This record gives sequence, C-alpha cells and structure tokens, in this order.
Amino acid sequence: MSGESWQRFLEAWRERCGLRPLDHPIFSGVGRVWRVEMHPAFHDDVAVTVTEMSSGGFIELRALGREAHAWATLDAGGVAHPTAPAPAPRVWEAPVTTEQVEALAARMPRLPLHSLPVGIDGMIVLHEALLDGAPLRFWSWSPTLARAPLHREYVVALCELAAGALRDPAAQAALHPLAAYLR
Repeated sequence: MSGESWQRFLEAWRERCGLRPLDHPIFSGVGRVWRVEMHPAFHDDVAVTVTEMSSGGFIELRALGREAHAWATLDAGGVAHPTAPAPAPRVWEAPVTTEQVEALAARMPRLPLHSLPVGIDGMIVLHEALLDGAPLRFWSWSPTLARAPLHREYVVALCELAAGALRDPAAQAALHPLAAYLR
C-alpha cells in the first residue's frame, strides 16, 4: 500500500473500530493520553489507550479481527473481497489508579520519538500521545530491543498495564500474540 492509501485504510479501520482521534472533544480537558495502535501481519489489530483524569484514569483496549482488513480496505476505496460479515470491535475498559498512571508516565521514553521505516510481515505500530495539550504521533515497525528499544518500551509499557488491568481472558487473548512481534 502506498502512504496515502495506507492512511485512508487506517482512518477506515479506526472508524470501524470506534477509535476516536486524540483531537476529538472527548479528550478535551483530560490530563495526558497515551495510545498505541498495533497492526500485525497475522493477528487481530489492537489499540490500547490510557487516559489520565483528575484522579487516576482509565485504560481501554479495542480489538478488531483480521477479517476487518477487507472491509476497511473497501471503506478506504480499495479493492477487496470480504469472505465474512463485517466484525464488530471487541472493547474492554478498566479504571487505573493515579499511581498506575504515574508509573506508566515514568516508564515512557522522552517524547517525541522519530518515526522508523515500515516493513512487511511484521507489526506496524502507530504511537500517539497527548501531552500538555500537544498531540504527538510517530511510527515504528515491529519494535524490538535491537531495532527500536524506545519505541518498544512505549508499546510494552501500555500493553503490560493493559494486561494487568484487564483480566478478562478474551482481552488477554487479544494482547498475547502481539508479544511475538516485540522480541
């Protein structure tokens, strides 16, 4: 996919997943927001968002099955042949304490990070944050300790908080396969 068609695809995927952009009014007046959107080659797409509120915050995990790729491609004006009905996003939410938010903030690398080239047969990752009212966005591809340790830490910090806060086995199952892309 070209850069422009990839952007259209991601917008269509976010629409299907119900994932609001960080400049959406729902995020006005909140403290900090961190998000990682993961698009692995062979597993469900997943987004993890942590939003800081005046007291603590909340974490949200959204997952959309691989079959959604064909539907998002069609939505973006591309050519695809869906073989299954359009899937609905799976969503889990949980409160997080002020201490958990501060621990996450302490683990985060200093932002902004630069974007890294994207490859194939891995996991494309969109990292986003809203800090002091300023939106930040950067990309990486299968961030590993060797290739992109700071990008990897951003992903791991959010995924570990999600795994700890969202105990539902289905949420755990959505997160678990992504670890293989981060080694």
